[in-house]
Amino acid sequence: MRTLVSVILSLSLIQAAQAGRDHDHKNKHHQHEHHQHDAHSHGAAHLNIAIDGSQLLIEFRSPAANIVGFEHQPRTPQQRQQITTAVEQLRQAEQLFITQGTSCRLEQHDIVTDLLSKHDHSHRHDDKHDAHSDFDANYALRCDNTAALTGINVALFKQFPAIESIAVQFITPAKQGGTNLTADKSFIQF
Repeated sequence: MRTLVSVILSLSLIQAAQAGRDHDHKNKHHQHEHHQHDAHSHGAAHLNIAIDGSQLLIEFRSPAANIVGFEHQPRTPQQRQQITTAVEQLRQAEQLFITQGTSCRLEQHDIVTDLLSKHDHSHRHDDKHDAHSDFDANYALRCDNTAALTGINVALFKQFPAIESIAVQFITPAKQGGTNLTADKSFIQF
C-alpha cells in the first residue's frame, strides 16, 4: 500500500517538475522548500494522500517525539504503554481523517514504528543510537464516491498535540497539490 501511494505521488511530482521547467527559478525555490520538509524535525509531520478509483490512500509519517514524547526504545512499562496506546489511536483512521462530501470506511491499515522492536534492550543505549525514531501509518479507505470528496479534516493535531505542522502532498483525479496544516488550519481542500 505504501508503495502505491509513493509511486503515485512520485510520478505526479516528476510530471509537475517537468511541466514547470519554464519557470526554473520559481521551481528551484519550491524544490528547496520541499527538501527542507523531508528532514526529521520534531513538531513536523508528513502526509501523502492519493485517490485510486474508489480508494483513498493515506500515508502519514511523524517523528516519535510528536506521538509519544520520546524517540528511544521504551525503558519503562509506562513508555511501552504510551507506544501501545499511540498505535491504537493511529489505527482509528476514520476519526483522524474526517472526509467531506462522501463517506469512507477503513479497509486496511499498517502502523509501524521501530519503537516496537523486539530486540533485547537490557544493555544501555546512548542517545545517538536511539536518536531518530518515527511512526509510519498507511491507510486504505474505500469511499462511496471519491469524485464527491471535497476535502479532509485532519484531526491528528487534537490526538497528538506535539505535532505543530503537517506538510501535505495530494493527488486526486482532478488535481494535485500540497499544503501545510497547523492546529488552526487542519482542513485539506481538494
